[in-house]
Amino acid sequence: MAQEKVRCDAVLVDIDGTLVDSNDAHARAWVAALKRHGHEFPHDAVRPLIGKGGDKLLDELLGFMPDSAEARAIARTAKRSSGPLNCTRSSRLQGRASCC
Repeated sequence: MAQEKVRCDAVLVDIDGTLVDSNDAHARAWVAALKRHGHEFPHDAVRPLIGKGGDKLLDELLGFMPDSAEARAIARTAKRSSGPLNCTRSSRLQGRASCC
């Protein structure tokens, strides 16, 4: 089956959350990863740390050095958990779509 070429006039990339608020989705991924590794934290404890980077998040929550084996394992799990973020529902938050 031949692939159809699609002409694209522009590509929109949202790196900093200006268009899509993905912080809650990232927080859920971290909560799930932490739980999988035996550390339970409520979403409300993790959510304010999103955006600081996994190294600072793990240091603030657990006191882990970012290069420790457990910190690397949790970060890998969080990355896999976030997968492609589920942004299928397009509720609006201050003019931005929200990942639900």
